[in-house]
Formats: sequence, structure tokens, C-alpha cells
Amino acid sequence: MDSILTARPFATSSLSLPINSYIYCIKPVGRNLAAISSDDSLRVFDPVTLQVSADRVFENAHAGVVCLENVSADTESVVTAGRDGYVRCWDLRIGKRTVELKDEKSTPFLSLAVAPGGTAVAAGTELTHSQATVQICTDGLVNVYDTTITDEDDSLIEVFNHEASIHHAGFLTDTDIYALSHDEQLSIYHLSSPDEETPLNNEPYPIVFGDMRPRLSCEYIVDIPTSVGSAVVAAGSRTTSTLDLIPLRHTVGWGLDISGTVRLSKAHGEETMRTVSIDSQVRGTTSLRASLSLTLLV
Repeated sequence: MDSILTARPFATSSLSLPINSYIYCIKPVGRNLAAISSDDSLRVFDPVTLQVSADRVFENAHAGVVCLENVSADTESVVTAGRDGYVRCWDLRIGKRTVELKDEKSTPFLSLAVAPGGTAVAAGTELTHSQATVQICTDGLVNVYDTTITDEDDSLIEVFNHEASIHHAGFLTDTDIYALSHDEQLSIYHLSSPDEETPLNNEPYPIVFGDMRPRLSCEYIVDIPTSVGSAVVAAGSRTTSTLDLIPLRHTVGWGLDISGTVRLSKAHGEETMRTVSIDSQVRGTTSLRASLSLTLLV
């Protein structure tokens, strides 16, 4: 990659976690950030200083916390799920758990999604967007369901075969879905309507990027954080302790904007990065390079 903008860390913190703890996920909540970790805690901290207030630490949020989602980036409400079969809602303004839901069979929850505006929550092995739900599996299939249809057989809209165990998947737009496998194969699929013979932009689908490691000179993909109509591929390297953020944009078609890459030096040590949070409070920007603020934790 040529002309890479290199960013350096301005703050580092362990969030006062016990030794050998791991941070699983970070989400923006109002003017702060929230994180869940391997000690089963939920912690809220300042995004600039990374300081945690004692009254913003919730010990034993779950017996095996797995998932964290915000209701929206502008509010201080979050939802968590865990292997204990519970889904819990938290109002961080008052520092209390407000709602708790339990699976009747105590099935471990492995994924969680909150609909825009917090009007619905999906928990299990599914990711939800609007009225459609993406179900991902280790068999390489990406199943899309219409959650407004109660009959399970009829609710299945479409199935995409990624042909590799799925690591991450989600909606880029209302009709475009990305899938990333555990061996770092990335493709974008199109959810067609019953009356649509070809995509409106005549773009060939699926868009197969293939193995991202040689393409981006990285060792693994951390995640693909998304926003409306765009996304960022977060590519990590244990050898160089760097994390590259490469915009995934849709202009004529979906493509990687290599020229807009931002490299984070000393992003982590020898451990694998698990999460990345990008501050999207700067509105209306077209350049990731020009207006990027983020916090990274290992």
C-alpha cells in the first residue's frame, strides 16, 4: 500500500481489569464507550482518557458474557447476552439493569442484535437488520429470514453459500450483505426482491474479494464495522503489531479504497485483536482519513 496515513496511540488502558483478562467487544454509548470482557464485567469509560469510574463497573453482568450492543450510539442504554441464557438491558445513566429476559431452555446466547431505535432485540445465532434476519453458521450458509412471518419455513427469504465457516456477516445496505469466513474469505451478496430479475445497478453478485490476507498484506481480519452505505475492513498483523483500516465503499460497485487506508501503529502486542470501535460522531464526512477518531483495546 502506498501513501498510508499512520496514526499513533494517544492513550492506553487495561480498564482496571484483572490480569490476563480479554476485552471482547467495545460499543459507543452517548459520550462514553462500553466494554465487556472475560471477567464477565460490563465497564463504561471515557473515550479520551480511557478512565473507568468505579460506579460504572458492573461485575458479573452474566455468567459468561458474550455479546454487547447499544440501543443507539447517542443513548446510554446497552443490551448484553451471555452463555447463561439471559438477555439484559442496562440504563447506564442510573447504573442499573432495567430489563431481563431468559431463554426457557437456558440456551447459551452467542449473538445479539438490536433493531434501529431499540424497538426489537434478536438473540441466539442470528443478526438482525430491519425486518430481515441474517443467520450464519459454521456450515458456510448465510440464511436470510423475514421476521414478520411467523411460519419458520415461509420466513426463509434466501440462502447464500459462502462455502466456508462464517466468522462475521451483516448488512451493508438494506439489500447487500457481507460474509467473512474464518479463513478470511470476503464476499458481498445481494438480497433480491421477488420482482427483481437483476440488481438495479446491474452489478454482478456475489462480489468475491477472496482471501483478504495477501490482498491487504495482513494476517487476519478483526471485523468489518459498518455504517449506512459504507464499511471499514479492519486488518491486523501480529508480526508488526499494526492494524490497518481500509474503507469499503460503494460508488459504481463495492470496492476497497486502498488510498484511504489508515494504519494504527502499536495497536496491540502479540495477541490477536478482537474488537475495534470507530468514533462516528463526525457527521457528513466522505474521507475516513480526514476525520477518524477511535479507541483500540486488546
